[in-house]
Amino acid sequence: MKKTSLVVLLCAGLNLLAQESENIKEVELGGVEVTAEEENVKNKKISEVKKTASDLTKQQVSDTRDMVRYDTGVSVVETGRFGSSGYAIRGVDENRVAISIDGLNQAETLSSQGFKDLFEGYGNFNNTRNGVEIENIQQVNITKGADSIKTGSGALGGSVMFETKDARDYLTEKDWFYGFKAQKSSANDESLFSHTMAARAKWFDILFITTKRDGHEMKNWGYKTYDDSVLGKEREKPDPYSIKTDSRLFKFGVNFNETNRFSVGIDRSTKETMGTDWSYKFALFQSGNTNDIVYSTDTRHVNDKNKRENIFYTYENYDENPLWDSMKLTYSKQKIQLKARTDEYCDKNDCQGLLNPSGLKLNNEGKLVDKYGGELSTKTIQKEFYPGANFFYDENIVVDSHGDEVKDTFYEGISNKPSLLSGASNIYVDCNQYDCSKPLTLFDKNTYTYKTYNLTPKDMPDGNGKYAEITPKTPGGEELFLPRAPGYIENNWKDRDLNTDTKQLNLDATKEFSLFKMDHALKYGGLYNQTDKSMTNRQGYEAYNKAWWAKYFFGKADASKGAAILGDWKPNKCMPYKGNEFTTLCSHEDDTFSFLIPVETKTKAFYLGDDISLTEILSVDLNYRFDKITHNPSYIPGKTPKLPTDLFAGVFIPFTIPPGTNKEEAKRIKTKNAEENALYLASQKRDFTHHSYSLATNFDPFDHVRLQAKYANGFRAPTSDEIYFTFQHPDFTIFPNLALQPEIAMTKEFALTLHNSPSFFTINLFQTDYKNFIDLKYIGRGTLTYGNAGSRMPVEMYQNVNRARARVRGVELSANLDLEQAYSGLSGFNVGYKYLYQKGRMSVDESGKLDAPMNAIQPAKFVYNVGYHTRNNKFGANLYMTHVKAKRPEDTYNIYAKDDPDAKNTYVRYVSNTYSLFDFVAFYRPMKNFTFTAGVYNITDKKYTSWDSARSIRTFGTNNMVNKETGRGLARFYSPGRNFKLTFEMTF
Repeated sequence: MKKTSLVVLLCAGLNLLAQESENIKEVELGGVEVTAEEENVKNKKISEVKKTASDLTKQQVSDTRDMVRYDTGVSVVETGRFGSSGYAIRGVDENRVAISIDGLNQAETLSSQGFKDLFEGYGNFNNTRNGVEIENIQQVNITKGADSIKTGSGALGGSVMFETKDARDYLTEKDWFYGFKAQKSSANDESLFSHTMAARAKWFDILFITTKRDGHEMKNWGYKTYDDSVLGKEREKPDPYSIKTDSRLFKFGVNFNETNRFSVGIDRSTKETMGTDWSYKFALFQSGNTNDIVYSTDTRHVNDKNKRENIFYTYENYDENPLWDSMKLTYSKQKIQLKARTDEYCDKNDCQGLLNPSGLKLNNEGKLVDKYGGELSTKTIQKEFYPGANFFYDENIVVDSHGDEVKDTFYEGISNKPSLLSGASNIYVDCNQYDCSKPLTLFDKNTYTYKTYNLTPKDMPDGNGKYAEITPKTPGGEELFLPRAPGYIENNWKDRDLNTDTKQLNLDATKEFSLFKMDHALKYGGLYNQTDKSMTNRQGYEAYNKAWWAKYFFGKADASKGAAILGDWKPNKCMPYKGNEFTTLCSHEDDTFSFLIPVETKTKAFYLGDDISLTEILSVDLNYRFDKITHNPSYIPGKTPKLPTDLFAGVFIPFTIPPGTNKEEAKRIKTKNAEENALYLASQKRDFTHHSYSLATNFDPFDHVRLQAKYANGFRAPTSDEIYFTFQHPDFTIFPNLALQPEIAMTKEFALTLHNSPSFFTINLFQTDYKNFIDLKYIGRGTLTYGNAGSRMPVEMYQNVNRARARVRGVELSANLDLEQAYSGLSGFNVGYKYLYQKGRMSVDESGKLDAPMNAIQPAKFVYNVGYHTRNNKFGANLYMTHVKAKRPEDTYNIYAKDDPDAKNTYVRYVSNTYSLFDFVAFYRPMKNFTFTAGVYNITDKKYTSWDSARSIRTFGTNNMVNKETGRGLARFYSPGRNFKLTFEMTF
């Protein structure tokens, strides 16, 4: 605290001695010269941070991690393969911190702990909060502490609100603008190219920003030294990914006159991640061995996509009248799709499904030959009856042209004799792949000789091209010598989407007036929002990388699909020549299904606020907001993606299967009951209302002293998955809870600021209380209808309930010192300082005792910076030092400890240690239109893990795991070592 005291004394001294400096400074960052007033201390609201596009450019911000790198009290939630997922503020994270872009709330995660436990740890769902393209952002406002006035549901710990750029931001001095930006980042090998174009002609203006990023996985400390061949949870090198983003922002505006404006725009972005999950738990099993032949097995490939599109229409009016000075009406239509795609297949040339060690093939004449192009033959060898029997017998074997055995382990005879009952053969020739005008010469395993077959093309019974029979030369047919391997790779794929579609109408108005010698800044408005949230699961398999024998030959299938007693067997090009109902040469896709009932959520809100200047030294900011949220689930059998029968059967409406019921009828009864239960659950509409308010005061007793206080509340309505999610399993059955209540947060803050603009020092004390936290609770053992005659199945039952309460307390310091105010010879120099310490506890049972730490609490953090810029802003530089304290094990809570018999305490196993980082960023403008910026980050090449990365390590599942016995794999979660960024900007 000695350093803190020094800063306090220094700032206080300057406030008393220094003369008032100008608030107007000329800023020439990012190649755009603008003259702007720095945010006056008297305009700063308690616990709020504003960052402009110039601020983001100055710090070379590429993503949301960079955006909060030098901020205290806010961090980014890490999820591994899927990147980041929202923010952590005041001890809560993800859905409990609101995120909006141009007033539209962004996609929420499926926050039900039951869903997370069942699915999140296996990489099957992209259950994250979507990101934002930084190049499109004009300003971001970060609010720390509960405040639902701005964003409504979700702002328990705070909010992060983004505003996109507008043509008017660039057309302040002339009627056109063009900007080009290129950036290279060594931490993830990312290349950035961005173009910005703006123009104005008479009443019209237009803006177009296009940004492309092409990068890879984030490199950890020591990236090049780790063994790339290590697989599974012990892998230390990050999984290899190619990450591409493509963003477009387009706005077109019409100014009918000075006070009326209409604009339309589209904000579209796509992020695609492709790669291989080498740290996947089952990646260890990458090879097998048969008769000393080593082969490769399946590998998990990923192709995840984040898509966001917002189309919006805005009308603005600035006619001063009794109702408003400014009015804005906006209609927005936003679609967000978060896709997780996995393909599991072998991508090598030595895959098990392609084993052909003797290299058999068809030559240009259609003759079966070995890898040398020679013929197969036979020879007789002696084999021992069994090891040690000393008794031998003669056996004929097939050999290639070099005399090497063609082993029966990998090859077999396929009979071409038609079935007596069906008349269908086991093997046919695909004349669309093989030229059936040429004969086939194949090796007969019965006679160990070659036989030639003339082919006669015929039309397929199903119309799928041409085929030919391999007509037997003898009454008993031949055994055609072909590989045993199926001749193709089976790709098992899963494609799972989480969709959030939003339509929103906003009305916002402002009015300034004086009443009883008090100045009022009134703001009011409302919104109507309709959000449809759904899940779409697709999965199937397909034949991939076919070998010659899978291309040229195929088998038969039952065209009656089991309806005929003996079957109706026909040639079928999708059936391998020795296949069954579980194999295919074509592709197959299961019926689309979902684990969630689709839910339409409607929100109606009204807000009213008044910033009242009571006197010259005292002001009060009063705000009120009313929200009504309605969840309306919908399930239409045959139209809505099917819900798995086993998840819903018997949950609300019991069913009985009479004794003696056959299998198909029992399945029909159970499926019908599951749909009845789904329809019942879909009929349960739920409404939530909440009154949000905030009261903030500003008191300036002296010229350089400001006192601020704030009291505000926030809420988060239960998400649809928390209410309706249903799952059945003997060990883990989750029941929906239709009685859930909103989570509530209440924030109290007090701040003291000593200031002499632009220098200031602020100390902020805060406390946030949470109640009604939604948590997964074990509710006991029960039974569900299971089998025939009403038999019951015992199950362990869980349910989401409101039970936890929590409290976060802390202190935050922030200071900036313009050294020119102390000594004129230090013109252009400034020193900054930030510090945050917070502590939080929560209850984990019905007792209400605050006896468990909150994992989303960040360790104490210090940020120091020394900056310099020339008066004409041709050159500037900043040196940052970030010091983060260790996360102590006793300040963590492992929610799974009670289920782990080996757990010795309730602490999280992996925490972060103390670390200090040094960064240096400088820009240089050789001429007005060109700017070069260079940054060196983690200058000392410090090895460290952030707390957000450490707490993303999972204790069960298949992803984001390490060897908990040895700790091997932890290096995969290290942050980058020394890395660089180079930026070039050109503007006209």
